[in-house]
Amino acid sequence: MMNNKLFLRLSLISLFLSLLLPSCASITSVSREAERQPRPDLPFEDRVYEFGIAGPEQTITHVFTFSNVGPRPASISGITASCGSSAVLLSKPNIPPGGTAKIKTTLQTHRYEGRQESTFIIHSNDPEEPQIKLIMQGMIKRNVAVVPQGLNFGDVKEGEVATGRVRVLQLSAQPLVVERIEADQRYLMVAASSFRDENSRGLNIDITLKPQVPAGPFTDVITLHTNIKKQPRIDVPVWANIIGNE
Repeated sequence: MMNNKLFLRLSLISLFLSLLLPSCASITSVSREAERQPRPDLPFEDRVYEFGIAGPEQTITHVFTFSNVGPRPASISGITASCGSSAVLLSKPNIPPGGTAKIKTTLQTHRYEGRQESTFIIHSNDPEEPQIKLIMQGMIKRNVAVVPQGLNFGDVKEGEVATGRVRVLQLSAQPLVVERIEADQRYLMVAASSFRDENSRGLNIDITLKPQVPAGPFTDVITLHTNIKKQPRIDVPVWANIIGNE
């Protein structure tokens, strides 16, 4: 009698397992099939924007561009910006396969000087990267800044003309004016012209090395006299190695 009960119990367990196993296999199959489904893919042209040098209380803007290279439609559900910053999607939130979109970001620089960074989190339906991080960063300075701080012409053949440029960035509300330029006119010619870019403004200082410079190492300093009271004088060093003709 006990053997019959044991046999019946084992039979019921076997039947239950035979029903359960196909169900588990089916779930695994569906999961793998879902992994093989096409997905949206959102590569950005750039994820970090370096704005260089800016002044305090300045507004910096940049447009990040991206595409949907995946076979499925992509959608942007929201954008989170850090304090003092904002972002707006310049296109529709749904991006079809092969479509492109743009996000305009804005950063308000603070009163202090130093390195500043702002982050933006893009929320999308990209399963590989549902949160995409974008960064705007740069240095905050006051009054004016020279970029680069000096000009190196490198090797120049004797008798040849070489040209280069530095920029003086206006970092305050006061318009920047170069009132006078000091340079050795035997060897250097210097001209100033204004410029204005998306996030910067100031003066282009174009420097020409004349063919009269003798062979050997050449060093000099160009002095810019400005109307900025806290920085009335700006020195720009110049280097070159003049190679003599054999």
